[in-house]
Amino acid sequence: MGVDHYHWAYSPRPPILSLTLNGSGTGSTCATVYAALSATQPALTGTNYSSSFNGTQVTIDYGYAPSHSCSTLFGRATRAGFTVSMTNAKACNILTSELNFGTLTSLSTAHTATTTIGVTCTSGLAYNIGLSNGSGGGTGPTARRMTNPSTSQYVTYGTYRNAGYTLPWGATIGTNTVASSGTGLTQNFTAYGQIPAQAQPPTGQYRDTIVVTVSY
Repeated sequence: MGVDHYHWAYSPRPPILSLTLNGSGTGSTCATVYAALSATQPALTGTNYSSSFNGTQVTIDYGYAPSHSCSTLFGRATRAGFTVSMTNAKACNILTSELNFGTLTSLSTAHTATTTIGVTCTSGLAYNIGLSNGSGGGTGPTARRMTNPSTSQYVTYGTYRNAGYTLPWGATIGTNTVASSGTGLTQNFTAYGQIPAQAQPPTGQYRDTIVVTVSY
């Protein structure tokens, strides 16, 4: 899942540091600035984001106190700047569920079932969803095979992009895949499965495994 909500936040309270100088009157120290990204912002469409703090926005107040006391009000200041940046990486996550035709006693007529494929992609990212021909020796989107591992018998079935079972769902981009554009949120797509009328195979459990690929 691409991350698409960002907010840079910091504490307005400046840290007070004590620095011990060496015999030459020099020394160094560091102050850590903590930043956080919150999930309460609009979805992003770009890739690279940055914000610059210039010399008028960052002040370092300092003063010398022989007693090593930081309570002395500092009257000197120097200014510096820094940049905050991030890259909105392209990414997609997939969530699938089983396409289950249930228990059937006859294949003399067609049987149908549906399942949902959930895809979460970076906002604005164009992608395609493709389905493999399965692990059962299928030769195409409408000629997939659920096999019985005990007998090597199979049941032919197909997957489609529409409820009318006229648009096969395969893996050829631009021909039989499903195209969409990411929103940063989960988008659900329905896969329509159909077992056409065919000869009844021996009783048993028939299964197939389809690989879902999101290309972007």
